[in-house]
Amino acid sequence: MDNGPMVTEAGYVKFACKSLRCVTDACACNLGGDCECVCAVIGAYAQKCARRGVVIPWRSQEVCPVQCDTCDRYSPCISLCPPVNCDTYLIPLEEQSCSREHCVDGCAPKPCKPGYIHKSATNLTCIPEDMCDDKPCIEIDGVAYREGERIEREDVGDACQSCYCRNGEVECLGVPCTYSTMEPFISTIAPQACEFTGWTDWINTRDPEDNEGSDYENLDELALTHRIPCPLDHVRSIQCRSAATQEPAEATGQDVTCSIQQGLKCRKTVYAGECLDYEVRVFCQCHEEATCPPEQEWEECAFDCENSCQSLVADLQQNSLCVEEKCAPGCVKTPCQLPLVARDAETCVKPEQCTCKLDSGFIVAPGQVITNGCEKCQCMNNTLICSTTLECQQTLAPEIKSQIKPERFEVTTVKPKTETPRPRGGIAGLGGGVALTTPACSFWSHWINKSKPKNEQFDEFDLINLPGIMKRGTITTIECREVETDLDYTQTNQEKLVCSLNVGFVCKNRFQPDGRCKDYKIRYLCSCSEATTPVPIFIKTTTPAYTYPCSDFVPLIDGPHPLPDTSLKASSSRSSLNGPDAARFKNYETRKAWTPEDSNEKQFIEIDLGQMRGVYGIITKGKDSSKEWVSSYQLLYSKNGNSYSYYQDEADKNKVFSGNFDGTTEVKHLFKPPFEAKLVRLEPLTWVGKISLRLELLGCSEALTTLSPGRRGRGRGQNTSFSHTNHDTSSNS
Repeated sequence: MDNGPMVTEAGYVKFACKSLRCVTDACACNLGGDCECVCAVIGAYAQKCARRGVVIPWRSQEVCPVQCDTCDRYSPCISLCPPVNCDTYLIPLEEQSCSREHCVDGCAPKPCKPGYIHKSATNLTCIPEDMCDDKPCIEIDGVAYREGERIEREDVGDACQSCYCRNGEVECLGVPCTYSTMEPFISTIAPQACEFTGWTDWINTRDPEDNEGSDYENLDELALTHRIPCPLDHVRSIQCRSAATQEPAEATGQDVTCSIQQGLKCRKTVYAGECLDYEVRVFCQCHEEATCPPEQEWEECAFDCENSCQSLVADLQQNSLCVEEKCAPGCVKTPCQLPLVARDAETCVKPEQCTCKLDSGFIVAPGQVITNGCEKCQCMNNTLICSTTLECQQTLAPEIKSQIKPERFEVTTVKPKTETPRPRGGIAGLGGGVALTTPACSFWSHWINKSKPKNEQFDEFDLINLPGIMKRGTITTIECREVETDLDYTQTNQEKLVCSLNVGFVCKNRFQPDGRCKDYKIRYLCSCSEATTPVPIFIKTTTPAYTYPCSDFVPLIDGPHPLPDTSLKASSSRSSLNGPDAARFKNYETRKAWTPEDSNEKQFIEIDLGQMRGVYGIITKGKDSSKEWVSSYQLLYSKNGNSYSYYQDEADKNKVFSGNFDGTTEVKHLFKPPFEAKLVRLEPLTWVGKISLRLELLGCSEALTTLSPGRRGRGRGQNTSFSHTNHDTSSNS
């Protein structure tokens, strides 16, 4: 190597790379006279160093210089991902395909100041982050769909599915329709000396007392006497049961034969004694059986009437099947086995993938909400849930009634006769310190366990008379758990459990592997109705009682003695997943938070501490991994729920607390002075996206003692501190 410019470059290469191979490759470039070769070699080795976390600033004005555009700056390590912009700021870095490479050298755009981001990957104009439009989850033929939005297009899914956008992709709930007819076992051939198709009435022509303790029903005789309204070659099924107890014959333990060929025969035996009095009925098929489609076979019990999709059962009932019997005959590919249920002759699905059917015949996809006249209906977990819309409710005296129908649950809320419904939530001043506020009617009930599993456990309740159920609003969700382990009923390994709004909870011993039900408890989520009447409360100005200084704070909601979910109440909730209990910090699902039905200044969440407690501070947080949080709020407190006081500042003004600035960081305020209260209410004033909140109140670990009135302080103010990854108890005056 000579002493020309390459010597300087080679020396720099040796300094930068500290690798004999790197130096050798770079020096070899001089032999070929390639001036660009050395820059390529150094760049390749520098990139390998960067992959191992060692960044080398190897370029200079003398060695392989790079000219950057105005305002751009050179960096030896630039991410391959574009700068954070409105299109990517909601996407975690690990989910971006560009993040596989560590970095490369080049020109980086000038970064935006805090609170600003680039408009897009190509438009590097810095704009306030709040000006970014929500990034569409997906675009189909120019139509943008947001995250979680239902996609209703003929080319996406079908009538048996509900399709949504999830993480940039279309996800469909349910199984595609098979488009098979619902009557594969009935043809249109004229009947042959047959009166009707379906089950006969129960027939009982013999008495065991007249037959020396035995009992029988001969089908030939019944046909001759026209007790069976069809020829025997049209009888497709037979059922036999005890006339007194209606217990199936095979379950009585007696020597009973029940078949189309022999009819009913019960023989008196030494061990079983005299026969019970039995009755029979048969299923007449007045039309010729249709030939089953390919890959399907005729089954006497093709469809389980108790464990099939609601839409299928509705069709079967139109054909006089599944009225009283437990299964229906027909052509089927393979009878479905639990936990799967039949949606049609070819498809077995999970209950949550079932379709439902309106009385009009309209098929409702799983999860779909549809307005049907005066009803708004939703197909949820193989149940058609319908409620009467507010516009169709009659003007009657205030009441709530619960109407139970098969496979349906309906709660009708009637508007007061003389009361004009006001907006939900909030406080509207009426003068004289009196205000109207919507009662906190969005909350979970107490756990209910009225019956023990002695024989069977049926927790079927009159919802109006349940303790803890308010006679206003609606009941939207039920939760069922085992008492001993607190496991959800779906995790107890017991069979054929029912947990639904229309019947409550049902467990039957005969379906359980060990023949006995476990002990279960249930609770309901109450939600506010649109006709909820505001109630008056008294707003007064009080000086917070003086409390001792505290240095050891403890959580009051999820602390050593956690509050029950019933202690967290709200003005409204968007759904059961966003109820007031979702505001807890100790929530295993970090993306949950309390979100009211509407985001406005009339919403609030209230914590019932159960007794008078000293409250020293509050920690708030938004909804993780989202752009939803409360940015400012005010607090009220009360000792009885009738009169409330606003927490005020030194100027005797209602204190406005600064809230969160993102969805994940915790923001803490320490009160100076603290106050004593049984109820603490937070009212959001401003927010980003939607009102979404998680919170914790702080008490003192030492016993609180209120001093005498003569020693109470008057000063008001607060210390504030922000904690990002832990609960920082420091404060800034």
